[in-house]
Amino acid sequence: SATTSTGGGRDSIVAQASFDSRDSASWGKVDSKTLDETISQPVVVAIDRIFTDSNLLDGNAILDFVNGLISASFAELESRPAPRMFSLQKIVEISYYNMGRIRLEWSRIWAIIGEYFNKVGCHSNEDVAVFAIDSLRQLSMKFLERGELANFRFQKDFLRPFEYIMKRNLSPVIRDMVVSCMAQMVHYHAKNIRSGWKNIFAVFHLAASDHDPQIVELAFETTSNIFEKHFAATIAASFQDAVKCLAEFSCNAAFPDTSMEAIRRIDMCARCVAQQPNIFRDVASMEESMDAEDRVWVRGWFPVLFELSCIISRCKLDVRTRALTVMFNIMKTYGAQFLSHWWRDVFNVIFRIFDNMKLPEQQVEELHSEAPFPTHTELDLVSPLSAGY
Repeated sequence: SATTSTGGGRDSIVAQASFDSRDSASWGKVDSKTLDETISQPVVVAIDRIFTDSNLLDGNAILDFVNGLISASFAELESRPAPRMFSLQKIVEISYYNMGRIRLEWSRIWAIIGEYFNKVGCHSNEDVAVFAIDSLRQLSMKFLERGELANFRFQKDFLRPFEYIMKRNLSPVIRDMVVSCMAQMVHYHAKNIRSGWKNIFAVFHLAASDHDPQIVELAFETTSNIFEKHFAATIAASFQDAVKCLAEFSCNAAFPDTSMEAIRRIDMCARCVAQQPNIFRDVASMEESMDAEDRVWVRGWFPVLFELSCIISRCKLDVRTRALTVMFNIMKTYGAQFLSHWWRDVFNVIFRIFDNMKLPEQQVEELHSEAPFPTHTELDLVSPLSAGY
């Protein structure tokens, strides 16, 4: 009986093993068949249509779709041994397909996708970050082809991830790539750029303090190109950003020639304010309560003088002296155009230069040891101020 029982148990086990083997083989065939069907051309086309037809979704549905795709992408990017980029590429595609939506819907979509690019562009895996920035570049080039209507700020929102990445990603490869993207946009689409100039100058402002010669040189070369060929388009929208960017180049002690050339460009900016004051009077974004003449001061003259004062306070003796000379030459040459109440701001800027009490003790000693200002420059101070006051 026991033998029979044991034999029956063995037969049962063998039978079960035989069934499992047949079942496994059967499932293997099913899986293989399913896989073949999945990669067949009709299925691939059907999957692609999910993304290409995303522009047919309503305003709420597209947000859900984008959020779901972003969640899938983050999961893919954490895959091991290597991250996968499928969903990242599809996010680029649906962004392109949905650019034609009305302003409100597109703004809501890009608020989500822009934040996604902020994170992916700062990914710890440099290959992921490079892929993300290159995808963002392709999207931006397409977006800039469309231009921008007056009083709209879509470009500023669209290009903001480049500024975010430049500020937070310290990889030289990534920073060089971001600057290259900005240079490419200026080269091909400068005539279509409006509010995007602010982001471009913000990126170059961050690049100006870098220690990598390739990054600094490309950023300054492109900035110079903007001043030479496209400056008229940037004056009204981004004059202050442009001057601030030049001041940062001036303060990079590792590149003295660039510093001097940047100061020369600031002097050119002052000449522009003097020759084309109407551009600053007509700036539409100013408060209605501000007098048109005061707009020339706030938008034009004051940024120039203030940034020169920053250079004088921060830089080495030769650069500081050159900036001080340019500042007082501006006052002597154009001071007659200043309204009487503007001179109060001029004095505040000048007092800020000499107010070393706000500087750390060590820096104060360094300034005194370098004889901050030549005697002839101190004497030149009297002439424009006495005439204006």
